[in-house]
Amino acid sequence: IDYFPPDTTSFVVAKVAKVSAAVAAGLSCGVIIGDGVALGNPGTIRIAVPSDSGVDAWARLDAAFLRFRAEAQ
Repeated sequence: IDYFPPDTTSFVVAKVAKVSAAVAAGLSCGVIIGDGVALGNPGTIRIAVPSDSGVDAWARLDAAFLRFRAEAQ
């Protein structure tokens, strides 16, 4: 994945084993997680956190990751 300066992107791409579980966890916390298959990158997710506040965005993302981790165990 090519590097983009942080101030020019509003998403992150990550490789995960359970794409559908990550998408579900994100949606339940207000985080937009798309399946990378749509972008030609199977086994990855694209994460975007809509928010007016950086603090709120980090809180939502943290909640989504905690839910994903809990459901994966």
